[in-house]
Amino acid sequence: MILSDVLLLSLVISSSSSSSSSARSPHLPIDIVVGLPHEEGDRGKNPFLLTLAKSKPVFDVALEDVYHYKILPRGALKVTFENSALSDAVGPQKMIEHYCNKTVDAIMGLPYVYALAPIARISKFWGRGVPVFTTTALVDELGDRNEFPLLTRMMGSYKSLGKLVTRIAERFEWQHYFFMFNDEVARGPRNKGRSECYFSLSAIKNLIMNNKTSTWNVKMFSEFEANREQYRILLSEASVMSNCKFLEF
Repeated sequence: MILSDVLLLSLVISSSSSSSSSARSPHLPIDIVVGLPHEEGDRGKNPFLLTLAKSKPVFDVALEDVYHYKILPRGALKVTFENSALSDAVGPQKMIEHYCNKTVDAIMGLPYVYALAPIARISKFWGRGVPVFTTTALVDELGDRNEFPLLTRMMGSYKSLGKLVTRIAERFEWQHYFFMFNDEVARGPRNKGRSECYFSLSAIKNLIMNNKTSTWNVKMFSEFEANREQYRILLSEASVMSNCKFLEF
């Protein structure tokens, strides 16, 4: 996925440079700043478990491909790795420091969506704009091109999942949805971000809201605390309140 990011960025730079009417040579090297954590950390913040150690070899291969296929001249890309610490403070701060030092032309990484969102929102104001590339930000709301005009999501979004579910529901004439998902909010304090389960189901809800005849109920649980009996109760409620059938087990 990172390989795709680097190759895509290189092709965009190459094509824009070749089509430019200006005789001025493009600014090289292109500074790519990659924000990733040293450790996998909390899966709630790093759902796809990306780390610097896992990603660096992929960047090495991607850069070699860029130069091997002569998309850009050798040395045209400079990749700088920063420890984002899976923090919505540290990650954005590292990117802002590069902007202040004029050492960023593109941003990649930032797997924690709450660290990515502010950077993707403000990067359009940095000079002529700094593009942001990600393989992990599947949140439906990040597809707002007015808010995040320079964000490119290589893996699409949860909206595709929402379309699939709603098409299936239309086929079987389902009208009542029961959303049951893991979220740390279920454990009490709301100082943590929402889970990928929440974001994926939120994309479905955003679509079914357009259908005035559809209704839905929501139940959250923490996968770290729930037991077999709690799951049985939740499934029983889903059977009663929605269109599914409950099987005793």
